[in-house]
Amino acid sequence: MSHDAARRLLALLRGKAFEPPADESGWRALLRLADRCGVTSAVAHGLPAGAEVPARVRDLLAEHARREGLHHGWHLLEAERLVTALAREGIPVALLKGLGLARNWWPNPLARGFRDLDLLVPPGDVDRALGILAGLGYRPEAAGPLRDVYRVHHFHLVLRGDGQPKVELHWALARPADPYRLDAATMLADLRPLAGRDAIPVPGPRAQLLHAAVSELRCGFTELRRLLDARYLLVELEPDDLRDLAEEARDLGLGPALGLLADLAHRLLGAPEPPPELATLLSRGTRKALEAIGVAGFPLHLGRSGRPSVRHLVRWHLSVDRARTVRAYLFRPPFEREKARALRIPAWQRAYALVLRAAILAGTAAWQAWRSAVGPERHLTFLASPSSGPRGAGTAGTPAPAP
Repeated sequence: MSHDAARRLLALLRGKAFEPPADESGWRALLRLADRCGVTSAVAHGLPAGAEVPARVRDLLAEHARREGLHHGWHLLEAERLVTALAREGIPVALLKGLGLARNWWPNPLARGFRDLDLLVPPGDVDRALGILAGLGYRPEAAGPLRDVYRVHHFHLVLRGDGQPKVELHWALARPADPYRLDAATMLADLRPLAGRDAIPVPGPRAQLLHAAVSELRCGFTELRRLLDARYLLVELEPDDLRDLAEEARDLGLGPALGLLADLAHRLLGAPEPPPELATLLSRGTRKALEAIGVAGFPLHLGRSGRPSVRHLVRWHLSVDRARTVRAYLFRPPFEREKARALRIPAWQRAYALVLRAAILAGTAAWQAWRSAVGPERHLTFLASPSSGPRGAGTAGTPAPAP
């Protein structure tokens, strides 16, 4: 992926001086990167007034913005219907991630893209919630033994309905076997109404930041959109809130992940510089090792971010139980093992995959040692220094009217 496109995309998202591409091919490279990073809506709503955009590119962005507006409105109506039905039966529920973040914390709600609706209920209310949602036309994708594997070893079920949005029903935000945790009680402890829809509760900024840290940790810090979420959430918290958040993250095993989240949101997107309470969550040795493998480029899909073993290496560096994290990579966590059995994958295939992972792990460890000796790739040096963007810069467009 073009490093010029990455520079331009970051400048656009930060609200700094944006140098438009010289030709249509440059614009298309920028749009391909934005699409891969899940931030095309932010580009469509964040272009500076008067920017010289080729007609075909402008038409593409306008069509994307139109479709995204319909997407937001459709999901908002469905979220209200589902949440109202669950609340009517006395089930505590919260709307997670995309739509809630967009409407409550992004300067322009339509600039925050998302794919589906994520609903969170307490673990003890999952069966009742499934029954209520079934009455509204939703059924779990997983069936039979596979569904049981999800209920025991995972944290959500994917639900589908004819002509309806995809829904993920959560009862936690981490698997039971993960070396960190984030349960429903934490997310449901501080709720506030969705802007313009008082009937829909969403978690407050502290819980949202913990969830963003979990999301990035799970994917190996390859989600630029979650860094944008963190950028807008961090400015909502006072110093006392940040101190409490740091302590809570440590208790949950999420301290290093939250520290890296705040660091990258600052360096890449111009969020406020992390205060000591957050900065010290990431040790100097861990920071140095992550810099060596170019982690700052991962949200932009640069370097080796596309390799699962390297993403797992990021998780290893940020883990509070590294031995457990290595075992999870080699032997797979319980969810993956039980899922393979439920899908009747032959034992010989599972054994072959184990040998292959062991070889990949050895190669990845050698690559980490080499990169630590020679330093990060030179073409990633433009990501090495903190952004000098002003507080609040880069608003992804002016606020749009609520759909």
